[in-house]
Amino acid sequence: MTPSDRGRVGLLLAVAVGLALALPANGQGKTLGHIQGQVFASSGPVADVTVTAWHVDTARTRTAVSGGDGRYRFSGLAVGTYAVTGVLGGSQTSTIIAEVHVGEGTVVDLRVESARAVEEVIVTRESIPLADTTRSETTRIVTAGDLERLPIPRDPNAVVMMAPGAVYGDTAFGTGRRRQQYGTGYGYASLGGASVAENVYYINGMNVTNVRTGLGASTVPFEFYDQFQLKTGGFGADFGRATGGAINSVTKRGTNQWEWTLGGYFEPNALRGRVPNVEHPSPWRRYDTVGGLDEKDEHDLFVSVGGPVVSERLLIYGIYDFRSVDEDTYRAYGRLSKATEDAGFWGLKVDWLLSDSHRIEYTGFSDEKTAQQTSFRWDDETGDVGEQYRTTEFSRGGVNHILAYRGYFGPRIAASALWGTGEYDLTNTSPEDADCPVALDNRRRFRRVLGCWTNFTRSGGKDERGVVRVDVEWVANEKHLLSFGADREVKTSFDHLGYSGGGYYRYFRVVPGMVLDNGAVVPNGVTEVTRYRQFERRGDFDVIASSFYVEDEWLIAPGATLRLGLRNERYDNRNSVGASFVKMTDQFAPRVGLAWDPIGDGTSRLFANYGRYHLPVASIVNIRMASATLFTEDWYVLDGAIAEDGTAALETRLGPQTAYADGTPRDVRTIADQSLRPMVQDEYIAGYEWELMEDVVASATFTYRNLAEGIEDVTTDEALGLFADFNYVLANPGRDIHTFYDLDGDGVLDEVTLAAEDLGYPARGGCSPAASARCRGPSGCSSCAGKARPSSFPEPANANTPRGSGAPPRRRSRTPGCRRAPPGPASRGRCASRPPAPTAPRPQASATATRRRARTS
Repeated sequence: MTPSDRGRVGLLLAVAVGLALALPANGQGKTLGHIQGQVFASSGPVADVTVTAWHVDTARTRTAVSGGDGRYRFSGLAVGTYAVTGVLGGSQTSTIIAEVHVGEGTVVDLRVESARAVEEVIVTRESIPLADTTRSETTRIVTAGDLERLPIPRDPNAVVMMAPGAVYGDTAFGTGRRRQQYGTGYGYASLGGASVAENVYYINGMNVTNVRTGLGASTVPFEFYDQFQLKTGGFGADFGRATGGAINSVTKRGTNQWEWTLGGYFEPNALRGRVPNVEHPSPWRRYDTVGGLDEKDEHDLFVSVGGPVVSERLLIYGIYDFRSVDEDTYRAYGRLSKATEDAGFWGLKVDWLLSDSHRIEYTGFSDEKTAQQTSFRWDDETGDVGEQYRTTEFSRGGVNHILAYRGYFGPRIAASALWGTGEYDLTNTSPEDADCPVALDNRRRFRRVLGCWTNFTRSGGKDERGVVRVDVEWVANEKHLLSFGADREVKTSFDHLGYSGGGYYRYFRVVPGMVLDNGAVVPNGVTEVTRYRQFERRGDFDVIASSFYVEDEWLIAPGATLRLGLRNERYDNRNSVGASFVKMTDQFAPRVGLAWDPIGDGTSRLFANYGRYHLPVASIVNIRMASATLFTEDWYVLDGAIAEDGTAALETRLGPQTAYADGTPRDVRTIADQSLRPMVQDEYIAGYEWELMEDVVASATFTYRNLAEGIEDVTTDEALGLFADFNYVLANPGRDIHTFYDLDGDGVLDEVTLAAEDLGYPARGGCSPAASARCRGPSGCSSCAGKARPSSFPEPANANTPRGSGAPPRRRSRTPGCRRAPPGPASRGRCASRPPAPTAPRPQASATATRRRARTS
């Protein structure tokens, strides 16, 4: 994040607070709910009734006056339990207890009764419909009480799986086997058929989604969660940056009574199920899998306390959660991995109630954790544990801060402003990383690991996010509720990746006359060579995202509500020197929803929704495609002995150095299609929800999603006629690519247009036709060949291949200039594993039945 960007965030926060305090504004935001309804008498709707909503937890009171049609509304209410009553002259209604959920509305209709003594208070739960007949989205609420009663894992990803249509994504992400490296230990959820990286996550109004990959989010101690709102489709205009689902959660807060909790969970290995071992069919190994030997113990102890520091004025809630995991994982090839994880998660919520109409809230939490993994030799015959190989420490998580203001200006205006920061560490370290280079010996039949290195690459990373947001809600009249707001996020990813010890030695046996990868010929008398590589990638990468929205909730007829919204999003991805390579502006996303109560008693709703959604480019793309990378390869004669640390003297060079990357960032014009369009998804929803019986609601929903435009990193080799170069460009599959390329090798980039049909990608559902390698460029040649640098470099990995690990494919020798590349078998009828054009839309239907309990007292 540059100083100018920090300044812009601060300026926007000041403007946001100014709007919240000075304008007819929206305050419901993402953490609050509302109560609405009508006041009746035997003669019909009653106007001018003073309705009061009393918050049980804080003893704060809000008042509203019913309009000419008897309707009233309390906007921007904190979640919790409310006592609602109405008074008109000497008459009053019964007091009704109602629950307010995050982002949801609760309908409370009141009936004016004859005058009675003030001391006589009748409390009831009558007339609370279970279906919100004004809502046209698909959503589910999960409360802390639900989580106490249901047998689900104590993990937010498991909660998301309670949403209709949710399925677990690929187990390679976030699962227990890779717990030290990724996520929380459970798989991520796919919502609405989208990938697990297309959801957005909020905690107390702040976006906490993974900055780098979009996989998961920062988390709070599980007992700190109070409610989850799981949105699976039909979002309002105030939600965006997702084409899957939205997980909107709020935390617990202090009340006017001191309460504390001490609890813990213990999952001993002795009570876990066993996975049987599988014998290997060959005589060289005993086992194919040895999961039955794995052991794992988990301990979780938490303590929480909450109450009033100043009664009805300053309330706090705090929690500390200590977690410990010990895990032994056996590998069939004779390796044992011992992992330990220690985490001290904490959370704090402070509410400063300035008055009944104004409050300031602070939320702080940490999900920092450290895991240590050590590997040992293991004898699968005797079960003995031998020498220690290596130890790696993984640091994950970070500290987050959220500061919010909520204000109400009379019965018609509510406002909120939010500022927040978050961080997430992604560092892997080992004591040997600094001084022990990578060394592998391939001179014999089996590869041998040499030296003292632990991690193939030493890596350091950290993500930071700065957020500012303002929301405004204005009850314009009895039929129109106007909402509008804006936000800005500045996200920065810090990245450092390189070989352990600064270099990578690999030894090969050769024969004279052999041609090496750099074109050098092995001279007579040389039988062993050294390949030496250097790889270093470093940089800070910014993604600037902003949006604004406006929405009108229009009561078009009794029992029928029309929502008309429009959202505009922008994002700007920058390279390591601050230059933009993807910049999307004015991504307008209309949102239209209709909800109708066909019976008219609040027990059913018929709804339909259309919305357009955009997904920004994650910062991992900045890191992989726009970083300043140094990647070189040299070949030497292996003259002497290999040292104990795996190094050898680098004296007699064979051939020239190959520079796959020279340490400078790529020209931004070569990274992305210059006419790149944003990722777009259109969604259509139709459904019906009805109350079957008391506390039981059923629903049926049909969802149709069409990925109208996608963004993929695609290769342009076939169109350029440069096979094996793997020049990656961000582009829209199925469209022509407008980019820059050095066609004639003169060091000057030329503008080229590559036709979609010439890129060699499979057609929808099949193989591509025979393609000739040609391009359209300023030189007018039908085929181009020239010197070029690969546009994307795979991260070095310890792959056991003859060419080593992580190397770009071998580049062919070419003469600078433009020539026709003869068509060959490689360019005809090829079905490659490449990103396809946007797939055909797929409809989805779901039906659910839910039992809901209304709280009574």
